[in-house]
Amino acid sequence: MRLSRNSSIRLPDSPDRAALFGVAQQQKGSRMRFLAHRAPTTRTILAYSPTSFLPDYLPSSLSASRAIRSIATSCRLCDNDPSNPLCEYGDSAIRLSRGYEGSGVRVRKVLEKALRGEEIRFGVIGASVTAGHGLDHGGKVSGPAWPYRFIDEFKKTFPSSRIIDGSAPAMTSRFYSFCWKTMVPEAEADIWLIELDINNEQSQETLDADDALMRSLLDQPNEPAVIRLSVLALSFGDLGRGLASNLLLSQFFDTPIITVKNFLLPYLIQRPDLAADYFTKFPDGKPDLRHINIHPHNALADFLTLYLLEQTCITQQEMKRGRLLAKEGSMWPPEETYGRLPRLRAWQKFSATEHAERITPTCNFASSKSYPLTPLVYSDQGIVPAASSDATAIDKPRQAWQKMEWNDKVAIASKEVGSVIRFSVEGSKVGVFLWQWAGPRKSLPGERPGRAACWVDDFSNVAITLDTYSTKEAAAPQWFMVHESLKAGTHILSCEVANSTSTGGHEVRIMGVVAH
Repeated sequence: MRLSRNSSIRLPDSPDRAALFGVAQQQKGSRMRFLAHRAPTTRTILAYSPTSFLPDYLPSSLSASRAIRSIATSCRLCDNDPSNPLCEYGDSAIRLSRGYEGSGVRVRKVLEKALRGEEIRFGVIGASVTAGHGLDHGGKVSGPAWPYRFIDEFKKTFPSSRIIDGSAPAMTSRFYSFCWKTMVPEAEADIWLIELDINNEQSQETLDADDALMRSLLDQPNEPAVIRLSVLALSFGDLGRGLASNLLLSQFFDTPIITVKNFLLPYLIQRPDLAADYFTKFPDGKPDLRHINIHPHNALADFLTLYLLEQTCITQQEMKRGRLLAKEGSMWPPEETYGRLPRLRAWQKFSATEHAERITPTCNFASSKSYPLTPLVYSDQGIVPAASSDATAIDKPRQAWQKMEWNDKVAIASKEVGSVIRFSVEGSKVGVFLWQWAGPRKSLPGERPGRAACWVDDFSNVAITLDTYSTKEAAAPQWFMVHESLKAGTHILSCEVANSTSTGGHEVRIMGVVAH
């Protein structure tokens, strides 16, 4: 979760994001986003009618009538207008950009709404690439990150469209499976755009997290669509980073994948000497092979635009003539089968009766007004939230745990060995955010960081010990999983300031608690 100087091309204004990233950084991101924006012009033609240039594209082996009918009914913009700037990548690259198309049922349902003139909201979930890392090399912004190029282009067709950006550096599906509601200022998006592959390891943990994230998003009352986006990185030990989970679960949940990886990676394997042309640079000028530069950003945005314009054309056709359905009375699935949430997980054994539990994520932070972190205290009525009238306020000086603020950050902190704090959580998986100091020990503050022992319910015998000091370059909030296999329901998370220490100090700052 470390933030670097180049991490904050643009972070959206949201009081809840300050829990993790700080007010000053948000303001910087908002300013840079404004500088990078282009004023969109309006595209007035939705369906493509290429009659003006058809004769120039007739294959000699086909009759004119057949060729005209075939091309004129195409919804692929680049079939009909190959000179369009969105088509500069070539037909093969555009086809490869569709990592998985799926049925498009949920996407077209949203586009029907757009065609009626209603507002369309795109919720953006992503990591460093989506947050624009490296696009400001040398203090010069090379252009907007892919979500902003995309929305500028999409608004030419649908002016009443906007993005709600919840991207942040160094995030994974595991984090967002708990905290997407906290990270995205407005949770009710029509289409969710998710770019997380290169931060996700190839593991069962990633499959679990992707499953939880997809279920949580797709199960919203407004039945949104989800589109996964995939980029590439050459700095890891695994070129397929995160992609196995993405492919498996996108097919399982019927969610499209738009990618630059499928056409760029084979090319760079053939031409490794050109790799630096597609990636950002470190401050010393060397290529940063983890973060794509403006050129793949532009391509990803354009591929997404092409896909949605094609789906818009198909939507128009279906609104006019109806959708082609399975033959009535046949054994094939009816139309209402598509776009529904699977009741089983992709990797479990088939069952006629089992149902995956519903995912309801919670992510509470000490600095959040919408999702505040409220500890439990003992009272005459048992353990109750600290905000209750009969409870002792957590921020009174005589208490071991006190609410504290520093550098636009907020936490509930203690340095008293043996002091315990408790929180009520709901779910089967529980984690905690701690402030983690970093750097040489000699540079640490007077109140040196300590360790916390955390456990759930009465399982103190299996508590995990969490160190709030790290040898990383920069201090930052760090989250830790405390328990992953609880029975779904209400539980109590407890954390105690431990006697053991790696620095000689004992201070622990709890910034947030997560569960689902």
